[in-house]
Amino acid sequence: MPSSPPAPPAAPAAQPGGGERLRVTHVVGGTRTGCTAVVLGLLRGHDRARIDPSVCFFTVVPAEAEVVAAVTALGVAHRDVVKRRRYDPGAVPRLARALRELGGDVVVLHGFGAYSFGAVAARLAGRRAVVRVEHNPELYGRSHELASRASAQLCDSTILVSRYLGEYLVERGTRPPRPEVIENGVELGPLLAIHRPPLSGPGPATALMAARLDPQKDHATLLGAMAILGARGVPLRLRLAGTGVLEGEIRAQVRAAGLEDRVELLGHRADMPALLEAADLAVLSTRWEGFGLVVAEAMAAGRPVVATAVASIPELVEDGRTGLLVPAGSAERLADALASLCADPARARALGEAGRARAIERFGRATAVAAFER
Repeated sequence: MPSSPPAPPAAPAAQPGGGERLRVTHVVGGTRTGCTAVVLGLLRGHDRARIDPSVCFFTVVPAEAEVVAAVTALGVAHRDVVKRRRYDPGAVPRLARALRELGGDVVVLHGFGAYSFGAVAARLAGRRAVVRVEHNPELYGRSHELASRASAQLCDSTILVSRYLGEYLVERGTRPPRPEVIENGVELGPLLAIHRPPLSGPGPATALMAARLDPQKDHATLLGAMAILGARGVPLRLRLAGTGVLEGEIRAQVRAAGLEDRVELLGHRADMPALLEAADLAVLSTRWEGFGLVVAEAMAAGRPVVATAVASIPELVEDGRTGLLVPAGSAERLADALASLCADPARARALGEAGRARAIERFGRATAVAAFER
């Protein structure tokens, strides 16, 4: 740790009319996650007359070029601080230096990768307030719980993207300071422009799952459901958008189950409106979730959602009204839900319409940004 005293906070940026904007630095612990998408949404939505934002990436690999390009295109200053490993105390002074260079009043820490050491760095940098945003339950055992509790002591307030996350933290011994639930928001415009009703085209229906190829998302159960549907003669195709550590394993499972003609791996995609327009159903076989951004996007697109009834998902999807919920890990129940929608287009469309109405009411980006800025 540096021995010199923390630098004083930089003066707030002046507005053209003589007022002051609040300087806010978002510290992001990953650049190909739902968390990053949320931060980019905040940057696009911030009222620049009131907020002067910047970004610091705090990751074990350099920030993704497309994410950096998106931040740059928004005219937002940024720094990239690379850690040598997940737990890297030596990165703290480098992060503190980057925060001092960016200047400002408030540091907002997004996810465990940021708040594990980001709260210490923010205090060293002399920031006046530190806000911790909980995006996902981090199931990493005792070391995570200890880091979580230590970070909480250095933060002034906590934003939870779902009620579930507050319950999860308290159950594991972390009492987040001044917690407030602010659900994530999505850009509604391109999604509301999708007018094709689900299950309205010729040929087999198409289901989309957009998620990291990661154990959390449990693609194995979904592929098991696809094998069951194939044996029943249900003509459903599946598109998987995303990359991750399980890509090779998932491709092998597709081959072993004889699903090559019905399952397509798309790789990383950033065009969710186009993917959803081409889909009839959205599916998420996750084992846990802090919010479920892709669920909110699918609802806004008018696509019926079939998802696992875990963690935060029931806060988004009302079973039987805005989508269908099934137990986690059950390929049979997942197959039943998907088959029921394929067999009943009218019900699928009704679920999609109800989901869209709910998304408009609750998940608009402007609503989330306004709550966040408040």
